[in-house]
Amino acid sequence: MNNLWKVFAGIAAVLVIALVGVAITVALIFEPNDYRPLLIQVVKDNTGRNFELPGDLDLSWFPCCSVTVGPSSLSNPEGFPDDPFASFQRAALSLKVWPLITRREVEIGTVTLDGLDMSLVQLADGRVNWAFETTQAEAPTTEEASSLDALNVAGIQIRDGRMRYRDLGAGTTFTARNLRIETGAVGKDRAIPVDAAVDLTDESDGTSAQLKLTTSVQLTGNLVLLDGSKLNLEASGPGIPTQRLSVSVSAGSAALDSGTDPDAPATVTLEALSLELEIPDARVRLQGNGSLGAQNSQLSGDFEILDTSPGKLLAALGHAYQPVDSGVLETLSGTGVWRAGYQSIAMSDLSLMFDDTLLTGALGVDNFETPALNFDLQLNGIDVDRYLAEPASPRGAAVSTAGADEDPTTIPLDALNDVPLKGRLQIGQLRASGVDVTNLDLGLENMTNRLSLNLNGNAAGGSFRVTGSGNIAAANPQLSGTAELNRLSPRQLLTALGEPPQTAKDSVLSNLSGTTQWRLGSRSIALESLNLLLDQTNATGSLRIDDFDRPAARVELSLDRLDLDAYLPPEDAAAEEPESEAEIPVAQIRELDLAGTLKVRALTALKLKLKNLQADIRAADGVLR
Repeated sequence: MNNLWKVFAGIAAVLVIALVGVAITVALIFEPNDYRPLLIQVVKDNTGRNFELPGDLDLSWFPCCSVTVGPSSLSNPEGFPDDPFASFQRAALSLKVWPLITRREVEIGTVTLDGLDMSLVQLADGRVNWAFETTQAEAPTTEEASSLDALNVAGIQIRDGRMRYRDLGAGTTFTARNLRIETGAVGKDRAIPVDAAVDLTDESDGTSAQLKLTTSVQLTGNLVLLDGSKLNLEASGPGIPTQRLSVSVSAGSAALDSGTDPDAPATVTLEALSLELEIPDARVRLQGNGSLGAQNSQLSGDFEILDTSPGKLLAALGHAYQPVDSGVLETLSGTGVWRAGYQSIAMSDLSLMFDDTLLTGALGVDNFETPALNFDLQLNGIDVDRYLAEPASPRGAAVSTAGADEDPTTIPLDALNDVPLKGRLQIGQLRASGVDVTNLDLGLENMTNRLSLNLNGNAAGGSFRVTGSGNIAAANPQLSGTAELNRLSPRQLLTALGEPPQTAKDSVLSNLSGTTQWRLGSRSIALESLNLLLDQTNATGSLRIDDFDRPAARVELSLDRLDLDAYLPPEDAAAEEPESEAEIPVAQIRELDLAGTLKVRALTALKLKLKNLQADIRAADGVLR
């Protein structure tokens, strides 16, 4: 037996010595640079570009077959800049011989590409330099395809790479520097670990970003599977609205299914998606799962807003907004549930705290092609006066009329054409212009250019209700409807507005009730079919204002009875006022455009009792009758 092993060992030694001898002989005789012209021609035939290979081709046989290519470059097509389309400093790969001989498997060592430099250019006419001339190739046979399945690569390394994109028509340039891509073993049905990083720069304004990606990619049939993906993006510069941006994205798994039809859209399925966005004074976290595709898409999850200061965020965005109260716009935080489809997005179970206001409810958009906002929101309370940009103009100040060159004052009803919506807003407590409103309920619907509204609430000791609708897409957009008042206190309203009334009797201005038909246009407002009860006085008629800048008023009022003395200032208040010469407001009279009739069946004024009083007033073009 020992002699037999010696024979086998001797034969093996002879074979090894023979193989080494053959390898040394081939290495000494074979000159790889002799094939340089052939390699250059092959590249040109397949790309239509000139390929330059000034560096040496290096072939080594130990420990296995490997080839190294020195500095090389591929030219641009005609009509593009003279600099190369792509170049690299060094490329190397190795081939394992034993698996090829024994199992007919192609096993390649790590493929290395150093100093890659690519220049992507788009001309003003839309042509691009990354479109190559192609020749019609025959589809691989089954045997050829199966041989490709046996291809295995130990890894791919791209180091110190650079890519630049230039749009010569738009004059923009983007550069990717320090490009690094490293992968693990590459092969069919194998999970390929990928680690990549790059620095991005917008050359036009200096905005820069750093991108890092780690993932595991597996190619199986029509599927691209990614596991344990993590993407981090850090960006800064004038191109970022907030000057700084940080995005972190991770997913437990992601699958891209391209299907068997090449013209059909792909479907993406995500599990354990996590996204965190951070900008100065704002941070948002989002989690979810689902699938996204052209035919059937559904992603859903929850989100959280943290550490957000709306005021500081507005300042970072360049909005110099200074509210009256410096204590507002301080905090925003909360949670919610989100749902997104291919043509829709929605948020529900909202619980957002904005300063001391709690917002709950839901909102969403059903169709991005014809977007319509749906909402059902509730606010516990808000004081809008605290958020005003500046104090209101002093009451009683003269109101300037619009000049000949100034735009007329209008209510932009037609602007609502582009805001299709349907929803409801409820506010528990609202303060506006000093007036407190409780249980405010606003319903809005704006579909097919027709707006309808329903508003009701409690204020000044009573309640109100306003309903209406109209065609806002018409040449002269207009809304009309009804208004109902129930036991409102004018005294409370005037006091809240900063004008507490001084009347001879404290009991007056305590009750205003009634109904009216209203009509609102871009520059006009009308109250018709008035039927109001002010204290003990019943008023009927109509009131119309046709021009907000130079009011053209039309009044028709009938009162059953009125005790005017009760509404005049008390005698002691009048005595305290210093005497002054009465001045006739000539300038204001000249501006009047007024036509109206006032009828009072029973009037008490200056302790005189009058009956069946009628006053007709006409004022126009500086003439008062």
